[in-house]
Amino acid sequence: MKGVSNIIFQLRKSVTSIHANIREGNYPQSLADMLSKFQIARKECYETEGWLQTLFDNNILFIEEFKNLRNLAGKIRRLLASSCKTIEEKIQK
Repeated sequence: MKGVSNIIFQLRKSVTSIHANIREGNYPQSLADMLSKFQIARKECYETEGWLQTLFDNNILFIEEFKNLRNLAGKIRRLLASSCKTIEEKIQK
C-alpha cells in the first residue's frame, strides 16, 4: 500500500498546483506572468491525468471514477491551453 499512498501524494501535489497556479495567474504582474502560471497549471493537468491513469491501471480507481476525473482534468487542461493561446496572441501585439 505504500506505493499507492505515494501515488496519491503525488496526485494531491499536482492537483493543488493546478489550483494555486490558476489563482496566481488571475492576479498577474504582467501578461507574461499570467502566461507562465497558466502554462504551469496546464503541465500539472497532464501530470494529474498521468497519476489518474496509474491509479486506474493498478485497480485503485473504478472505470467511472477514472473517466469522470480524467475528463475533468482534460477539460481544465483544454481551457488552460486556450487561455495560453489567447495570452500569447495578446503578448505578440
